[in-house]
Amino acid sequence: MNFTNKIAKIFRIITIPPILALMLLLYLYFGLEGYFNAVYELMIVAVCLVIMPALAYPICFIVPSLKVRGREAERSMAFVTTGIGYAVLVVPALALGFSEKLKIVCFTYVLSVIMLILFNKVLKLKASGHACGVFGPLLMFMYVGGVMMILPCAILLALTVWSSLRLKRHTVSELLFGGACSGFALAVLATIFYFI
Repeated sequence: MNFTNKIAKIFRIITIPPILALMLLLYLYFGLEGYFNAVYELMIVAVCLVIMPALAYPICFIVPSLKVRGREAERSMAFVTTGIGYAVLVVPALALGFSEKLKIVCFTYVLSVIMLILFNKVLKLKASGHACGVFGPLLMFMYVGGVMMILPCAILLALTVWSSLRLKRHTVSELLFGGACSGFALAVLATIFYFI
């Protein structure tokens, strides 16, 4: 692997969706008010949005039948573990009195994965889960952080797109469809909660 591809791989790794979800949650918890009422909410959301989706990688490494299937097994398992984590998140988001701001975050993730399933399984249009998991948090950073977040988010998004294309992990259309899933989800949830 040449130097440029190594750099691209580093960007792919540091932008895996669970890492960006963790960055977003920590920013909301430590940097902004009105999202979390208590630390236990942060823990619950982190388990569902960070730990559950990240479990796909160790599961694929440990289970021999998945390990031999390589990247495709990781992708499939990531859909499973992410779907479980996000589905579980619905219960505490509704039952434990999460703030409306935190509900927007939680349900944006839930709707994003529903959109990914719709694109990939129903419409048979391959949408990048990686792009969805990067674009969504970056949009959320800009949504909650305002103008000062636009440039760093744009740079991170550009590097993510570049690395995905450089490593031939996704096509432009797959990245656009993936980004559209999370963009649509945030727009819908922000609109719903704005008018409630």
